[in-house]
Amino acid sequence: MQKKKIFNKKSISSYKIILLLISLTLIITIFYLFYKYTRYKDFKIPQFKENYYIIPKDKEGEKVPFIDKKSLHLNQLIINNNKFEDSSELFYSIQFFVSSDYDKIILTLNNLINNYENIYIKEDFYVMTLKSELGIEYFLLYKNFKNRNKAQEYCSKYIPQIDNCLIVNAQNFNN
Repeated sequence: MQKKKIFNKKSISSYKIILLLISLTLIITIFYLFYKYTRYKDFKIPQFKENYYIIPKDKEGEKVPFIDKKSLHLNQLIINNNKFEDSSELFYSIQFFVSSDYDKIILTLNNLINNYENIYIKEDFYVMTLKSELGIEYFLLYKNFKNRNKAQEYCSKYIPQIDNCLIVNAQNFNN
């Protein structure tokens, strides 16, 4: 009878050993590079010094959208229709009403004085004008206060008609 070998001893060929060594080297290199470049927690973004947008001079017949939009320029403020010739005397004031129609401002002022004649005096009201590309806005302001806290305190104590008291820094109208 012949003996059968159950377990054959296979020899590992040399190309398999070389392939295994190259694979291990590649895996170790990837792990090293990953560790080296990911251990930093923050990174630096260089400062952008170029223009954010460019409007070309030659539009090649294409219409550039949104050129005709109007905006509010706070440097185009003017003051008129108030009792102050020198508007630097007006500091903080309580805003009652704002409208683009001057007649509505006068009507509101007259209604306030007629309905609450014991509380409001016409001399305590000021009409300030804000002029911009959007048009003219008229502000009906009440009293002159030296600081915002005094105006807020007065508003909460003595003016029940206003739910949310809005204090206006009238010095911003001068710039």
